[in-house]
Amino acid sequence: MSRNAVQVLSRFWVVAFILSLPFGLPAVFGGAISITFLAFVALLAAVFFNGLQWLGHRVLFGGTKDYEELRAKGLDAWFDVTCPWPFRSESQQLPLADDEPERRYYCNHCGTEAFDLDAPCRACGYEQYECPICGAPVRDELAACHHCGNDPLGRRGTC
Repeated sequence: MSRNAVQVLSRFWVVAFILSLPFGLPAVFGGAISITFLAFVALLAAVFFNGLQWLGHRVLFGGTKDYEELRAKGLDAWFDVTCPWPFRSESQQLPLADDEPERRYYCNHCGTEAFDLDAPCRACGYEQYECPICGAPVRDELAACHHCGNDPLGRRGTC
């Protein structure tokens, strides 16, 4: 069993034990069960839950390429990747593999980062329109194109 699996199980056990105290302490004070028995039941619950998660991840993802790559690195899908934060710290979590790099768009007029390509620039108010003929940026939808000379209003003259 990996060191990370032991840490996850111990954290699950602590949480299960703490959550069982409000229900188990009256029975402990009444003499029906001991605190040791309550801790043992919490341990069984933690082991059972994590065992089901471990087995479920193997059954569901066992034949996939990503799972096989993970196993080749000596990692487990439940204990090393998908187990949530309180049971596995953020520093232990593997970064998500992003196959596509993040794309950033900038205003063609002032150069600030554009968050919504369909809205005017938040910094300068410039709206991005493209010439229907050559695709070059133009000032507005009825402006003449400085690249190919296309004028939607039919005006002639210098660009």
